[in-house]
Amino acid sequence: MEMLVQNKIDMIITDYVMPLMDGEEFSRQIRIDCHKIPISIISSFSEKEKLMKLIDLELTSYLLKPISYKDLMICLEKMLKKHKKYNLYDFEINSEINYNFLTKEIFNDKKNVIGKLSKSEIVIFELLIKNANAIISIETIQSYLSLNEIKSEQAIKNIIYRLRKKIGKDVIQNYNNLGYFFKKQFE
Repeated sequence: MEMLVQNKIDMIITDYVMPLMDGEEFSRQIRIDCHKIPISIISSFSEKEKLMKLIDLELTSYLLKPISYKDLMICLEKMLKKHKKYNLYDFEINSEINYNFLTKEIFNDKKNVIGKLSKSEIVIFELLIKNANAIISIETIQSYLSLNEIKSEQAIKNIIYRLRKKIGKDVIQNYNNLGYFFKKQFE
C-alpha cells in the first residue's frame, strides 16, 4: 500500500495469500481510490465461494497456481488492453492540456501534439506530477536526474522555464529558496 502512495503504479498482480492482508482485502483497499487500475490475483484456491467474493472487484484475471508462461502473457495482455481502454497513460494537466506517460508528449484537448519532452524535462515533470501539490526542492530534483547529467540550479531553472512554455506558466510554481510546486487542478 505504501508503494501505491509513493509511486505511479500501472498494473497490479497480487497473490491471494499474503501475511498482513489477503489479496481480496488488498484489492478492496485499492478500489477505494482507484477504480480503473488493472488488478489480477494469483492463487491456489479455486473454490467457487472465494471466486464469487471477488466479482465486484472487477479483476482483470484470476490466475491459478502453478501459472504457465502462456497464461501469464494472456493476463498481461488483458491488463494492457484495460490500461489502454481507460486511457490510464494520459494525465490531465488542465482542461486543455494533457501529458501522455507512454509517449512523453504534451497534447491538447483535440489530441494534437504540442511537444515532446527532453529526458531532463521528463524526469523533472514526472517527479513534480508524482508529488503534486507538494514543494520539491532543487536538491531532490538534482538527485533524480542521471548521475551523468548533474545539473546546476540555473540549469534546472532553464528546464522548468522550457516546461512552463509547453504546459503553461501557472502550472509549475516557484517557491524562492524552497523549490518547485506542481499545482494539480483536477482529481
